[in-house]
Amino acid sequence: MPSKLGGHMGPQPLRSAEHLLGFPTPTGADETKVNLANQLYRSAIRILQICMFLGCLVSIENPARSWLWALLAVLVKETGNLQFISWFSELESVYFDACAHGSLRDKRTKLLATPGAFTLLAADCPGNHKHASWQPYRSEHGVVFPTAAEAEYPSILCKRMAQCVLDQVVLRGIKPVPSKRLKDLLKLGLGSQSLKHPPLVPEYKEFAYLDDATPNPAYKLLAAPPQRGPTTLSSTSETEEAPNKRARTTFKYGIWHEPEEFSQKAVDAKHPTDQDSFLHQITKDAIAQVVGTCPTKMAKDRWSTVFHIRKLATDLKSREVALKAEMHPDVSRCVRSKNVLLLKSSYTNWTFGIWMW
Repeated sequence: MPSKLGGHMGPQPLRSAEHLLGFPTPTGADETKVNLANQLYRSAIRILQICMFLGCLVSIENPARSWLWALLAVLVKETGNLQFISWFSELESVYFDACAHGSLRDKRTKLLATPGAFTLLAADCPGNHKHASWQPYRSEHGVVFPTAAEAEYPSILCKRMAQCVLDQVVLRGIKPVPSKRLKDLLKLGLGSQSLKHPPLVPEYKEFAYLDDATPNPAYKLLAAPPQRGPTTLSSTSETEEAPNKRARTTFKYGIWHEPEEFSQKAVDAKHPTDQDSFLHQITKDAIAQVVGTCPTKMAKDRWSTVFHIRKLATDLKSREVALKAEMHPDVSRCVRSKNVLLLKSSYTNWTFGIWMW
């Protein structure tokens, strides 16, 4: 780093071609970084195996010169799973310069992905623009490394990757449906009506688009072509608010329900606050347990669970101390007041969650 920025040495390499899992004797924070990164990479291998069995689209992204690529190949080979090794070897390598997809710098990136999924992203720098500097600089918050800014995907790249995924989804015969936001689901659960959610009982059974007007009383005119038929609020708003849209050529009608159909839909409708779709299954089981159990028996069962947990905590005390002694000092300090083994034992026992509800 330049002397005007403090002359500090930048981050030092922690791996090499001969030591993909890290240099033999890392110390302090470097040792922690290497160990945590290796755990992450091994977890990625397990996730990739799951993806293979489920037939998922996969994509791994890293700088083209990263040691990750060689390390992943080693970890995949270590599994000894010939089917997985063959599947991994068939993944497609896609290289591109980030500036070709909206970035300010010519960061060379590699994607290892499902064959054909991101092929269209392969691109080299077109050479018709200037690149922002990689040189660190000082700001009011301290020294800034441009490499950190390049960790964020530019908007153009995000849109192109999303389009690639959408194309793959369509090829697989899947109709993508936007997921509802958690905020909207919670508002719906509280009884707040929103245009983002379908009505409890639709106003119309269906919609019809006709070339000519119809006098059918079961049809309500919602929009009409310009200069044809009666002008409605819907047709007026369409032509005035969106003048650049293609002019309407058909009559849009909403078809009313028959009285019997509407009545049946009203009978079948559930108010959002009556639905339990927002509750976790454990919570539903707990509610059923509490409602369907004698209060006296419930109280006894809860006391029994409390005594069981206390005894289990006592039995695990010596093992808990030994476990924390083997942890990194920073980790040990963070979980000093936690009963890790007790939590692990209780988590696997769903009955505990039900009784203590």
